Amino acid sequence: MASRADPAVVAPIGGVSIRRAVQVVAGVAGGALLLAATFLPWAARGTGSSIAANRLADLLLSGTVEAWAPAWLGFCIYLVPVAGALLFIGCGLGGRAGVVTALAGVVPAAAVTVATVAALPQRDRLEMGTGAVLALVGLALGAVSITAAATDPARHLR
Repeated sequence: MASRADPAVVAPIGGVSIRRAVQVVAGVAGGALLLAATFLPWAARGTGSSIAANRLADLLLSGTVEAWAPAWLGFCIYLVPVAGALLFIGCGLGGRAGVVTALAGVVPAAAVTVATVAALPQRDRLEMGTGAVLALVGLALGAVSITAAATDPARHLR
């Protein structure tokens, strides 16, 4: 049994543990960045540098450019804002349910984001559009949030 002086058990900030606070702050910030990334271009220059990701997804889903890209790629693009929403929900749930919910969004969005960034027209790996940068930072914050929730020793109480 942990003593009352154990910082993992005693909530130091207004009844909220530090790990829970980190989970919520990182999760909300990461979710907001993932949602915002959808409304910005992901390419810094060249093809796609003047079109937001959500407009590109709509174009792909409409089938207008089916000769160049399959419609299912539009669905994949929308996995990024869905991950942001699931990250928000996971922060609210907390505990195991929150970790599973956040992971259900972040893992597929990470795959889509990494594949998209790798396929972008760029001279070097750091040349990305604003949307891609926000998505990568949002995913990193999501990983911090999930890690904080998964390693919280008090999570078995929730």
